[in-house]
Amino acid sequence: MPKTDDRRAIWLLIGLLFVMPFPLGANRPAIWWLFEMAFMLLAAWIPLRRVELMRRVTASGDAFRWLLPACILWLVLQLVLGLCAPGFDLNPNALVEAELLALTGFCVLFVSFMLFRSSDDIRYFAWMLIVLGGAQALIGLLTYNDLSLGIWGGRPDYFFAAKGTYPNYNHFAGLLEMCLPFGVVTLVRQFVDGRLFISFRGLASIAAVLLMLGALVMSGSRAGVMAFFVASALVAPLLVRAYRQRHAARAGGRRWLVLGGAVVLLSLVVALFQGDLLYRLATRGSNSIRPALWGDMIVAFHQHPWLGNEAGVFADIAPMYKSWLLSMLDFRYAHNDYLSWLIENGLPMTLLLLLIVGYPVWRLVRYLWRGGQPLARWLYGVAALWALLGLGIHGGLDFNFHIPANAALFMAILGIGMSLSHTWRKAPRRRRIAPADA
Repeated sequence: MPKTDDRRAIWLLIGLLFVMPFPLGANRPAIWWLFEMAFMLLAAWIPLRRVELMRRVTASGDAFRWLLPACILWLVLQLVLGLCAPGFDLNPNALVEAELLALTGFCVLFVSFMLFRSSDDIRYFAWMLIVLGGAQALIGLLTYNDLSLGIWGGRPDYFFAAKGTYPNYNHFAGLLEMCLPFGVVTLVRQFVDGRLFISFRGLASIAAVLLMLGALVMSGSRAGVMAFFVASALVAPLLVRAYRQRHAARAGGRRWLVLGGAVVLLSLVVALFQGDLLYRLATRGSNSIRPALWGDMIVAFHQHPWLGNEAGVFADIAPMYKSWLLSMLDFRYAHNDYLSWLIENGLPMTLLLLLIVGYPVWRLVRYLWRGGQPLARWLYGVAALWALLGLGIHGGLDFNFHIPANAALFMAILGIGMSLSHTWRKAPRRRRIAPADA
């Protein structure tokens, strides 16, 4: 499998993804605009600098051939249908913002797909996530006890919450859901190599995983914690299958399977018996608000199921459909990304977006289930699938995909999953015809 050798682009992408969560999750419009421009310029620069790489990618098979036109079709339809949607007059700027967010996400997806072609490159990305998750977890623990001196904002009045540099603890949990799997598989890899307790990388991975697990639990995010452990349960069959294959080959599979199971089980026990989270699970809290909001907003989808109400206008149309129960509350998002896409873009566009994301995930599952890959690549594939499933589940209860930092990181991980499950196909060679016998 060819290697890009373009370290500049790799480090630039890694640096952008690392820095994004720190200015309040890149949730400020002015700061996010700068990141959008940087990602778009990077996406345009790579084909110009790497003509041979682009040629190989376009000839590499079906994954790129139909996904790229599908993404372009999504952008065109979002613009055309948005101009025809009934909600366009409510907020003309919303369509432009939604179009730029989608364009940036697709740029990150294909840049990651083209760049991360080897285990060494993905290792740099994994360590970026470990450092990012550990730093955010440390800041989150400071915000939990309000020791950040107000630098990252105070805690909510009604309970303690670790939220790192994010305004919302649920989005902080979403970031940790994507960082933790790469920390766990790095820890497992160090354990298999026998360097877990005798090397700096091994000790650093242990510290980062423990910090992230503690911060995830202390975030108080019910959806975030449960999404992480549900994703862990979904990935478990892959681990069992790999254990059987590697144990039969006497490759030491029992050690890292037991270690992974112990980490997941221990963190689940801690999560269930941590005071704030257990209290939030045992009480109603906002449990009755979200279903009520979804029940009200589904009417907006029924009004315009095919064209949608126009991208980005959920906050503008929500007051039109809220019942008296929620009339005093202000909602900018649906707290369910899938419902939000249905309301804003309509059913066909939502299905197209789910196909764009779902097909690479399905290819990644097939790649991991087939087995037989080198251990490093297989572990990184498990981490990518683990992270994608975690945030995908969490997206059904919150709006992580509307947070630029988390959305960009999700698309980068999806691109890595594509690169792992997709093999380059060389251009067909002409068959040499042997000369006829004299």
